Parts: sequence; structure tokens; C-alpha cells
Amino acid sequence: MPEGSRDGRKCRRFLILAVKLAVAGGLVYWIFRQVKWSDVLAALSAFRPGFGVAAAVVSLVSVALSALRWRVLLLTVGIRSGVIDVICLGYMGDFFSMAVPGNVGGDLLKAYYVSKRDGRYGTALLSVFMDRVIGLYALAILAGVMLLFLVFSGGGSADVSVPAGVTVGIVLTGITLFAVLVRGGTLRRVATTGRVGRLLGRFRTVEELGTAMLELSRCPAAVVRAMGLSAITQTLQICSVLLIGLGLGLRVPLLHYFLCVPLILILSSVPITPGSIGVTEELFLLYFAGQAAPGGLLALALLNRVLLLLSVVVGAVFAVVRPVGQVGQEDGAS
Repeated sequence: MPEGSRDGRKCRRFLILAVKLAVAGGLVYWIFRQVKWSDVLAALSAFRPGFGVAAAVVSLVSVALSALRWRVLLLTVGIRSGVIDVICLGYMGDFFSMAVPGNVGGDLLKAYYVSKRDGRYGTALLSVFMDRVIGLYALAILAGVMLLFLVFSGGGSADVSVPAGVTVGIVLTGITLFAVLVRGGTLRRVATTGRVGRLLGRFRTVEELGTAMLELSRCPAAVVRAMGLSAITQTLQICSVLLIGLGLGLRVPLLHYFLCVPLILILSSVPITPGSIGVTEELFLLYFAGQAAPGGLLALALLNRVLLLLSVVVGAVFAVVRPVGQVGQEDGAS
């Protein structure tokens, strides 16, 4: 690669990171303007730690289950990896997503190390991508079911129902269209034939992607199993936030957690800022507005971020105790 091209890519990455940091700083400043920090500190000081411990356990279990969901997809595309390996990579992926600038560092690491045995990097990368897609789809379905229930029961306000409906509709429509294209082989044909195929055909990874798409489309039962695990995983994530809210003494209706938390998780997955700093906190203030005082809501968002950091810490421990170079070298049948 020419030196000028390499420097240009580095410059673009730096500018993108700088813009994201600027946006994060602006959001944090805006949050400072909305909330009195004395109220946040008062809410945190009243937090009951027993609920925090329960929320931490539930959150860590959800990460492990999400790793098992990914393993279902790996086995479907012919990549065998042990349960312990995959769970370790799940936590380590969270760590590297936080430690490496950008939002996909952990995903790239998981795909690379799980494919070390047979070199099928493109296939592993597709499995990670599909794992993300299925997770978002499950979140959208959960939010959609809760939204319909609240609307027909008269418990949903227009301020939340309208943006929630738009978000759920976009996610479900987009992912359903993607699934139809994969199932019908359209994406595989585009990637391997015609002008696009001639342009990309030199890359072995593209050929692997096409083959892996075909394998996934032929195994709907595996996708259904992954969806089932995803439903359990996302429910546990919501319950972890619910437990924090109970620990803070917030009187937020149960169903609002099952509507608002999935929406927050969906929108926070958009890489606007590093680690969604500022974005997640502002979304908590927006979606739960009117359900509790702003100080309590920001305390809820901050403690939820502590749970995310806990998963990062576990991933860092695995990275030291069980180096990533050893992952993927054990018997996949374990």
C-alpha cells in the first residue's frame, strides 16, 4: 500500500475519532445542563447495594448467554469452538471494544481468533455480524410487543410511543429485508457475480461470506435457536437495569423498562461516540422522562454503565489469564 494512502487513512481515522469525542463532550455538557449533580449524588447515596450485586450477576450471565448464541451461528457455518473458548471471547470482545478506538475492535478480534484453526476469517466475521443482527432483531421485537401492549391498554404516551414506533419499525423492516435477501441468495449473487463480483472476487474473504450466507439460509432452525437465546439474553439485560432502578427506589412501571431499555440499547449501538458515552445517558433521560426525577434517571444510566465496565474488567482478566492466542486451539467439540 502506498505511503500516502496509508497516511490518508490514518488521518481520516483520527478525524473521525476527534469528531466522535467532540460529540461525546457536547452531550456530556448538555447533560450537565439538564441535571443537578447534587440530585444524582443523593440518588447514588441511597442506592441499596444488594440490588447492585444481583444486577451485576444477571448482567454477566447475559454476556455469557450472548456468547453461546454466537456459538450456535459458528456451528451452523461449520466453525467448531468450545463453550469456554466462546464465552472467554465474548468477555474479551467487550474489553477490546472499549480499549481499542472505534466500536468494532472486539468483533474483529473474536472473528480473527475463532478462525485461527482453519483460517476462515470471512465466515467467522459473518457469524459475528449475524449475531449482532439477531440481537438487534430480538430487542426490536421485545420493544414492539411492549409498545403494542401499552398503546392498546392506554398506558403509552405519544411522546414515547411515536419515536418508539418509528425506531422499532425501521429496525424490523431493515433486518427483515436483509433476511429475505440472504434467504433468496440475492446478496450472495451480488457479491460473487457481475461487476461487483469481478471487483471483489480476488478477495477470498468475499467468497467465504457468500458461502456462509448460503449455509445460514439453509439452517433456519439454527437461527430460531439463536433468536431464542437472544430473547433470554435481552430479557436479562433489561432485568439488570430494572434491578438497578429498584435499588435506586425509582417508581418506574415494569413495562416501561421492557419498552425503553431495548430502544436505548438499539440506538446506543449506533457508533456516534466512543462507547456511546453521552448517548446512552441522554437516551435514559429522554425515554424515561416523566417516570422519575432527572437526577435518579442519570444515576440509573451511570450505574448501568458501571455494569458494562464490569464486563470489560472480566474481559481484561480473561485476556491476561487466558491469552487470546490460546483461544481457538482447543478441541472444538468441548
